[in-house]
Amino acid sequence: MIQNIYTYDYIIKKYASMEKIHNNNIGIIDFVNIDKKSILCANTNVRGYINFLFNRSIYENIENIEKCKTISKDKDIESVIFIHTERPFTDIHEILKIVVHNKNSNTTKTYPEDKTK
Repeated sequence: MIQNIYTYDYIIKKYASMEKIHNNNIGIIDFVNIDKKSILCANTNVRGYINFLFNRSIYENIENIEKCKTISKDKDIESVIFIHTERPFTDIHEILKIVVHNKNSNTTKTYPEDKTK
C-alpha cells in the first residue's frame, strides 16, 4: 500500500507541468498568423497533440527554417512556419519558439520575440 502511495505521488509530480506547458504553447500560437497558404515544419516527430494545436498537417523532423523553405520552394505558399519543440513527455510537445518566414515580403519573425535585442 505504501508503495502505491509513493508511485501515485511520483506520477502526479512528474506530470504536474503538462498543463503549464500546454498553456504556454497556446500563448505562443496566439501570436502566429497561420493561413491556408502556410507550410508548417517541426524539428521533432509529430504525433497528434501538435497537429491538433495547429489544426494542420506538419512536416516532421525538419532541422531548421532553411530546410522548411526548401520544402515550400515549388509550392504556392505565402509563409513558412518552423516550430522548434522539445518533448518533455511522450504525449506533449513544448514549443520553444516559432519562426515565421513570409515569402512575399522576405521577412522573418520569431515568437516569442527576443526582448534582449
